[in-house]
Amino acid sequence: MVLGLVGRNFAAGMSGGLAYVLDRERMFHGRCNTDMVDIEPVSSEADQLWLYDILHDFVLKTGSTLAQSLLSDWPQSLQLFHKVNSLTYLLTYITSSSIYCNDQKLSPRNFLGSS
Repeated sequence: MVLGLVGRNFAAGMSGGLAYVLDRERMFHGRCNTDMVDIEPVSSEADQLWLYDILHDFVLKTGSTLAQSLLSDWPQSLQLFHKVNSLTYLLTYITSSSIYCNDQKLSPRNFLGSS
């Protein structure tokens, strides 16, 4: 989780994992190198809960007024975060997931179009 400003070329060479980035200035897209990552809103309930919990824990451990202010107006604050997934992470997730089409399970090979 990143609560501060990011510089140019954020995520350059990010070959694994994910990051949650606060974007109060609405400048993140222009500073993120998207060659190896995908940027999306924090939309899943699981991601939202994880982010809330980690911020809450951060407040308890550090007394961060920034994190506390984000929690105080959580629905609004949530709109300021981006989830950054490495493409390698996404590919690993896709290839390990069960994917169905017309009630028939597809193997990752079928889904990715390889033989």
